[in-house]
Amino acid sequence: MIASVFPFKIYATFVGGGGIHVKEVLDRLSKKTEILALPPFNEISLLKQYNICDKIDNLPFILPKVVKKACNGEKISYEEILQEYRKATEDVKILYEPLTHFYMNTSSQLRKLKLFLSSFRPSIICNEDLSVDAYCISKISGKKLVTVIQTDYFRSYYSALRFLYGSLKYRIGDPLFALKYRYAFFNIAKFKLIIKDPLVKYILLVSKGALDSVNLKSNKIKVLDPGNAFNPEILRYRTKQKEDYLVFWARLNYLKGIFEIPYILREVIKVKSDAKLIIFGKFSSNNEKEKFFEMIKN
Repeated sequence: MIASVFPFKIYATFVGGGGIHVKEVLDRLSKKTEILALPPFNEISLLKQYNICDKIDNLPFILPKVVKKACNGEKISYEEILQEYRKATEDVKILYEPLTHFYMNTSSQLRKLKLFLSSFRPSIICNEDLSVDAYCISKISGKKLVTVIQTDYFRSYYSALRFLYGSLKYRIGDPLFALKYRYAFFNIAKFKLIIKDPLVKYILLVSKGALDSVNLKSNKIKVLDPGNAFNPEILRYRTKQKEDYLVFWARLNYLKGIFEIPYILREVIKVKSDAKLIIFGKFSSNNEKEKFFEMIKN
């Protein structure tokens, strides 16, 4: 049996490509071995809010007792959850985290200041305000950890500045979003220290480009090839009778570059006047949706 730390909300709502990756991997893995499913600490109190409690019995996993307690409305502290997870993982061989997650409590200016000051401390923190969940569970249980990192955490500062520019240009989102992610992961969560811990077996990446952007070297870091799985059933829809159009397929928000699409297509049309673009995806907010169609109309 292995234990897997992942956000349960992926089984209640669409959260993007990372969530789909988790579901694809875990659904396949559950057919080969027993999986003890551990929700992140900050998600425990939100299980009922996410309407997950009605769905958990249909998930192909073993669940710790703390999940049922949370669904019954019991309030459980961080330490209690940590101890519950320690007991639940006694017969587990390894911890597997298909989507690296860490939590920071930024609910007040004082908490934000404390988090910033913690970046100057030499130790890794595990508490209700700051927790790299799978790693903290690994530390208390003594189990080896394998974790998969999506590209957002490995974004370079140069790339983060591009998001700053885009957010200010289109007056949407948090301009400092990517810069905060970068700083928080490496300076507050202290990812470089986590890598050095003997309990960390492998760090798996879905993209080599993410590794190049942070100049990080460790023989524990491996790049998955292919980075993401896909259902081979879709190959039967292939045809040689291709139609002439472009496709954009992603979450439809400014971080994915949707506001650049009209400008790009305008340049394409200068070369090929009958060019067409088909867009697949879901808008993250009505504000972005309105802005996007206003741009197209203009």
